[in-house]
Amino acid sequence: MKQFINYQHPAASKRFFAAILALALGGMAGSAYGASCSVSSSGVSFGVYNVFNSADNDAAGTVHVACTDLLIIGVTYEIELNVGVGSGSSFSSRVMTSTTNSGHHLNYNLYTNSSRTSVWGDGSAGTATVSGGFLVGIGSQSRDHDIFGRIPARQNAYVGSYSDTITMTINF
Repeated sequence: MKQFINYQHPAASKRFFAAILALALGGMAGSAYGASCSVSSSGVSFGVYNVFNSADNDAAGTVHVACTDLLIIGVTYEIELNVGVGSGSSFSSRVMTSTTNSGHHLNYNLYTNSSRTSVWGDGSAGTATVSGGFLVGIGSQSRDHDIFGRIPARQNAYVGSYSDTITMTINF
């Protein structure tokens, strides 16, 4: 009586599994299937600004990117910020407008790094964007990105509240 034994070298089975996985997912590289993604921000709150202080007023916030209910394989994204809605805003100096004293403003900017040397913008005019991604995953994944703000010292600002609205765009 002959007995047949099916033996496969362990390395061969790993290669076979990897090949099957690659074939099954081949069309999905760089994609998020069934994903629901969102972006949100804690904002940057500078607190009280003292016009007599010779030091810049620095603060930080967080941009949160989350994707749920997904199969991700090599998904990347890029986050852009516009100049804001303050009158006269530019990437070299964003402008917060007084909500209590019409016509008054306070200059500030937003940065991608803690040393506040790289202005966070849309990639134009020497600004930088922030990139991130999810390599491989099933279910939910999220990433936080710090946003660094600075109000330059010694601005002649009126007492009151100041604000600006920044539009954040995320490109997947």
